[in-house]
Amino acid sequence: MQQFLKQTIESGRTDGYWIEAFPFKADNKVEAPDLIGYGLGTKDLNSKIKLFSNPYGHSGGNRQDLINTWKSEVITELEFPVAMRAHEIFSYADITSNGFNDLVICDQYGPSMNDLWADGGRVLWFENPGVRGDGKWTEHYIGKSAGMHRLKTGRFIWRSLGCFNHSTT
Repeated sequence: MQQFLKQTIESGRTDGYWIEAFPFKADNKVEAPDLIGYGLGTKDLNSKIKLFSNPYGHSGGNRQDLINTWKSEVITELEFPVAMRAHEIFSYADITSNGFNDLVICDQYGPSMNDLWADGGRVLWFENPGVRGDGKWTEHYIGKSAGMHRLKTGRFIWRSLGCFNHSTT
């Protein structure tokens, strides 16, 4: 039977909203997934979007020796981030086809559902640099829609006109 071990990923955090498994590599079949986590932030303080590197995915060490050794890096800071997508089910995808999953997230939602920003709902994707600890995720603008707070990534291909020659498995 699998033994579960209690882990502290980050202590002393003043807010929390979202945490999601994040396979750093697109073809990840052996590494344990990392985590992406963040809070909503406040009107005076942006939220730090963090990548938490899973020590079990990159080390051959003893499981007990790795407890509470998660390392984090700030990917970016955003205003009131809400939804994140990192896969066809979650909000990440290898958008650049370089073998590393990129992150899709929306922000500028507003302080609450009762106080949405009419010019908010920004949707961004962050290009994975391919190296943990680098911290230089390139930001790309997708668009905006006020109140945007749910995302999904996927492949949208118009095959009937031969616009794309893409095979799927």
